[in-house]
Amino acid sequence: MITTEREFSKACRERGFSRLSPRLYVRVYGDGLYQTICTGHKKYMDPWSPYYSSTQRKSYRITIGIHSMYCEWPEYFFQPGKLGGSYSPREILERKREKGPFQGIWPEYELMETGGLDALDNIRTQEDMVALHEAVKQVQGGDRVHDLSLTYSYFLMGNLKEAEIEISRHFIQSSDALRVNRAWMERNGFEWDPDYEKRINMSLDRDIRFWSLCMSRDTAGMEAVLDENYRRNMEMAQRSGIAVHENHSQRHMPPLK
Repeated sequence: MITTEREFSKACRERGFSRLSPRLYVRVYGDGLYQTICTGHKKYMDPWSPYYSSTQRKSYRITIGIHSMYCEWPEYFFQPGKLGGSYSPREILERKREKGPFQGIWPEYELMETGGLDALDNIRTQEDMVALHEAVKQVQGGDRVHDLSLTYSYFLMGNLKEAEIEISRHFIQSSDALRVNRAWMERNGFEWDPDYEKRINMSLDRDIRFWSLCMSRDTAGMEAVLDENYRRNMEMAQRSGIAVHENHSQRHMPPLK
């Protein structure tokens, strides 16, 4: 039974994860997935937890990230730190959003040992990653949480309809954020940050470029974007000594029908 970080670290490394920093385990896996397990962030425990006390109100928690290596990621993604993830161990296992109170990291160690690590081993493809996101990241009304990074996976899957949806959602979200933030800062007398506007505009330009690729069904253009992102991400991962699992191989787009 895993009860300490040292024991959990050993279990992760036995599955082919690199220990990128004291509480961060990572690997490149399957058809181009970057899997991360972070135990470096703390959270308040439920006062009814058996691990809660007046001197121990917070506990480290386990967060799991599953990212596409074909997405445009910043360099810090592949460097030591506390890169958080968007899934809990229970969400990986049960494939639905976790809503219960946090009991502490020790029950999460048990979940990872008894099935969580096996579940991660079975998430090997872009389709597996997308299916997990669609199952867990639900909001009121049954819609899923927007995630622009899925666009690259949809490209690889040849699903341009869903890629277009993600791009349009992100464009609207970014445009609204720029307008709302500018109005708020002007209303409250704050100086506008031109660097922030530059970053948003670069993001909008990228959305327009991706939209054009989708609308024109430019397979060569999409493949060029995916190849360049994959190459850059693999170089950054290799510089950091991140483990590349033996089952990994680069994926390419299928012919569009």
